[in-house]
Amino acid sequence: MKKAKEATKTVVFQNAAFQSPQGLGIELKNIEFSPSATRIMLDTISPKSAYLDVERTSILYDKKNPRGGHITEKERDPAFSGENMMYEITNEKGEVVAAWDLKSLDDGINKKQNILRTPRTEEEAEEGPEGDVLNWWHTFSPIKGEQKLKLELQKIYEKKLASPKFDLVPTELDKKGATFKDESTGSTFTFSSYAWKPGNGEDLGEAVMTIEGTLGKGIVENQDWFVKDENGKAYSATVITESTRDKDGQVQIKGEISIPILKQELKKLTVSYATYMVEHDVKWEVPFEIK
Repeated sequence: MKKAKEATKTVVFQNAAFQSPQGLGIELKNIEFSPSATRIMLDTISPKSAYLDVERTSILYDKKNPRGGHITEKERDPAFSGENMMYEITNEKGEVVAAWDLKSLDDGINKKQNILRTPRTEEEAEEGPEGDVLNWWHTFSPIKGEQKLKLELQKIYEKKLASPKFDLVPTELDKKGATFKDESTGSTFTFSSYAWKPGNGEDLGEAVMTIEGTLGKGIVENQDWFVKDENGKAYSATVITESTRDKDGQVQIKGEISIPILKQELKKLTVSYATYMVEHDVKWEVPFEIK
């Protein structure tokens, strides 16, 4: 431990701060270079208004629902986060030696590089006059040797509320897919290839459909999917997709949407998602040196 501390080099920053047009403040505090990892420490400051009241449907396991049950609760989510940004660390040759990106993005569109996942990446929020101040650390594989580097912030991701309603009759999807447009975001989705997997023993049933879509301009993903049956009962849905970008930079998705833990097959359903993520292009560069 003593040798590791002695071998650790720390770059401390003074007044390395950025204010995004969306209202998120970022302050780079220091970077630690140890034999086992590189750790970037920064603070984010979000305005008090940058929070969303999200109605989220999830699956709950408890004594009343040992096999799982669908539950809807309201939660307060931040629109911005210290994890929801994209930056690169480059050397003097312009080579990328590390990159951070939104962790939930599909592999086809994210730019993560050399990230080491750790159990905890943030500290508790502290109330300040501007809003909530959060302390973050992002951990990467070791960057070794004396060299000049540069951190380049390229994107800020913002979570927004959504309220689309796509009405489906599942059993008709095998005959013809159903295409919908979310007018509020410009995203389009096509649902097809419905399959019902009945329960077996203690396992409950599951409904599965294919989903394809073109997300609206600047949108990188849709989150918190759920469906409602003809009686208005909500069920949690899981969407697993592969994402790519077309020539215009818009995100194309293709995959499956599944509705697990069903006691019986749903005759009619309304598909929706509660939030979506928008990318904002930004530019901020901070040069530093390992000595």
